[in-house]
Amino acid sequence: MGMPEIFAVDFEGTTQDGVWEFGLVQLGQTGLINPLTKICALPPGASFFLGKPRKSVPTSDDTKPFQEYFSFFKSLRKRGMFAAHRASVELSLLRNIWPSPGFVPNFSEETPSSHGLTWGPCIDTFVLCRRYFPQAKTHTLRDAIEFFSLGNELRTLAHEMCPPDRRIFHCALFDAIGCALILRHLLATVPLTLPQAVAHSLPLKHFQSLQQGNLF
Repeated sequence: MGMPEIFAVDFEGTTQDGVWEFGLVQLGQTGLINPLTKICALPPGASFFLGKPRKSVPTSDDTKPFQEYFSFFKSLRKRGMFAAHRASVELSLLRNIWPSPGFVPNFSEETPSSHGLTWGPCIDTFVLCRRYFPQAKTHTLRDAIEFFSLGNELRTLAHEMCPPDRRIFHCALFDAIGCALILRHLLATVPLTLPQAVAHSLPLKHFQSLQQGNLF
């Protein structure tokens, strides 16, 4: 089994009403590739708005509910792992719709050979930033981008990849690009292997238990 592909993802929505926008971008060897973002059809009674000034979510004839993207997200998980800033939030939105992707590879090992039924493990850039750069003002996506001086690159990529009205924080693809830039920076400067990035994304107590061999 080769090296897993890494997909930085962001979902906008709630566990109550579901996901109404998603964005993702892949970490390639020479940069960020294959950006994708979609507005999803709203469930009855849901009320979401885009940005400021507040305006209703636009829809079109090809707008689909998030539930209809299962095969797509499963195909990504079979190829690799997800990364997110505050991964527990993103995974909870994913699992709220689909508890399991089915039988998928376990990429969390140095030489992956096993399979499982989970969307995770997921690389969490928020946890990694907090662990390795505790001196930062906060570890929000916005502050991490500023701390690592990635703002200009984020804005340049957003201009190339994001819809014109979705180039600010709390827009799904914009945030996914920000997460990908932070992860690329951490992998290069800490430095970390991908299995280390996964292990170090665990909550501190869980990580310490794993290090001590007491997890199972």
